[in-house]
Formats: sequence, C-alpha cells, structure tokens
Amino acid sequence: MTAANVLAIHALDELKAGLARFGGEAHDALSAAEQKIQRTLDWLQERANHWRNEVRRREEMVRQAEAALARCMASGYYDRDGHYHAPDCSAYENALLQARVRLREAEAELRNVQQWAQHVQQAVAEYQREAQRLATMLGSDLAKASALLSNSADILRSYVAMSTPALGASSTSESRATPSPSAATITWSEQHAILQRLDAGHPITMDELRKLQQIPPDLQTETRAEDESWIQQILESERYREAMRDSQEAADLQDALLAALKAIQYWRSKP
Repeated sequence: MTAANVLAIHALDELKAGLARFGGEAHDALSAAEQKIQRTLDWLQERANHWRNEVRRREEMVRQAEAALARCMASGYYDRDGHYHAPDCSAYENALLQARVRLREAEAELRNVQQWAQHVQQAVAEYQREAQRLATMLGSDLAKASALLSNSADILRSYVAMSTPALGASSTSESRATPSPSAATITWSEQHAILQRLDAGHPITMDELRKLQQIPPDLQTETRAEDESWIQQILESERYREAMRDSQEAADLQDALLAALKAIQYWRSKP
C-alpha cells in the first residue's frame, strides 16, 4: 500500500484560526448592525412623536385663527341710516390660510415618517431572519467545523508520526526497515548543528535539508530522549509554524524535522 503524501498539516491549523477570526468578526458585525438598527428605529420614533405634537399644536393654531376670524366678521355694524359696515378681516383670513398650510405640512411630515418607519420595520424583519441563521451557524456549525479541523489535524499528525518514509520502511520486509548506518554521510553532531540554526530562526539550504533526512550512525544514547523532546518542541513552536507559512520548501522542512525525529526514535528502539 502506498503511503499518503501529507505535506501541509499546518494548513488545517491556519484554516481553524481563520474560522475563529471569522467567527469573532461576524459576531462583532452582528452586534454593530443591531446597534445601528436600534438607533435608526429610535430616531424614527422620535421624529414621529415630534410631528404628532406639531400636528396637535398646529390644529390648535387653526382653531384659534378661525375663532379670531369669526370675531372679526362679527364686528360689523349698521349706521343710523341702516347701512352695514363690514369689517376688514383680510389679515385674519390670511392668518387662517397660513395656519392651515402649516397644518398640512405637519400632517405630510407625519405620514412620511410613518411610511419610512413601516419600510424600515419590514427591512429589519428580513435582516433579522438572515442574521438569526448566521448566529445559529456561528454558535453551532462553526464550533463543529473547528472541532473537525482539530481532529483531522491530530489524525494526520498521528499518521505522519507512525509512517517512516525517511527510514525506508516497507510492510513486506523487516530487513528493509532497518537502515544501514554505513550509508549515512552526516554525523548526528552535524545534524544537531543544523537543527540549532533552524531553532534560532536562521534559514537552511536544500542541501542541509537533505542531510537532515539521512540517518546518523553516532547518536548518543544518553541524550536521545532530550534530543527527541527538543525536535518535537521545534515542530510545535511558533517560529516553525511561521517558517512553514513563509518558506517555499515548507514540505521539505517538515519532512526533514520528522526524519530527524524518526532517526532518534529508531536508534532508541535498538537493543
């Protein structure tokens, strides 16, 4: 059976982090939208109250103008000869006309605000249906997706840890699984120096990557556990993750580190 070529497990971690960022930004956007909606509804309510009050006030002004005109009209009189003298009520008539115009303006403004409030309420209802779907997705589906990515990454890491491509493992022959120390062209001290440079954040060459994938014959028994822990820390370090994101040889870098780790594990398992 051919082994899977697992090259970028870190992509799952990055996708998980991206989902977390999306979830936070989406929650913030929903909250900001709700606040803006509420401010709009409050403003429309304030405008509606204002114009209702204006309508009532201007209705009272119309009644007062009508009463003033009626008093003016009633102020006419007859002289001794029986001739009627009508009063000049043009100013009162003009005042009544202006009061009625202002009342119609207030009524039109009130209708306009009420219509806009109705349109906004309809739009808010449609938005809230979609927002609720997004909120449900953020609260349930996103968490499930994040857990799935974590589980998938753990499975792949376990698979990579169990596979032994750098040691030349074969399921058909145990003798093939045993690497030959005489074939190595690099010592563990040289590999150790390369790993130290990598751990310090320095770039390494493709030739050094290939050297890391070889099996050194001179691992020191007393430091194997310490070296194994050290390489595992490199694999899990933030610097290594950054290198995996930025380097074009990311897959080779991962293979080299895993090969060095497996070499240590191999020599630890020898009697």
